[in-house]
Amino acid sequence: MNAHADRLDLVSPAMQDMVRAGRAITATDYYAAVDVITKLRETMAAFFERYDLMMTPTTAALPWPTTEPFPPMIDGQSAGPRGHAVFTVFANMAGCPAISIPCAPSAAGLPIGFQLAGATGQDEMLCGIVAQYQSIRPWAGRWPSVAGI
Repeated sequence: MNAHADRLDLVSPAMQDMVRAGRAITATDYYAAVDVITKLRETMAAFFERYDLMMTPTTAALPWPTTEPFPPMIDGQSAGPRGHAVFTVFANMAGCPAISIPCAPSAAGLPIGFQLAGATGQDEMLCGIVAQYQSIRPWAGRWPSVAGI
């Protein structure tokens, strides 16, 4: 269980926090989480029987200062370390291929994007759709004015 406990100081503080959190989880909690993930995968599989893609915002916040690891506030609400990622976690948990695509910038000129997710195994279809979108709305070489490029 603690075969590498003497190496904890070799990883980043964020990783150390994850290790500590993982050690605090009981086997019962772990299996309950696996059950939730299994049900999510089943739900997503049923969804993708009816629909080819799911479109969501990529993040729940506009870009935040690089000095901050995450936005402390989102839409006036206090946000934690993963608050900005609420729209992407389902794809990771369900094993769905997903991609973030740049789109028109915000009113303030900040870069934003949307995510497309597809059924498990539909990576090629997803990439094909993104290639079509890019051919119509190319983003290579586009930089927001705040980038100073």
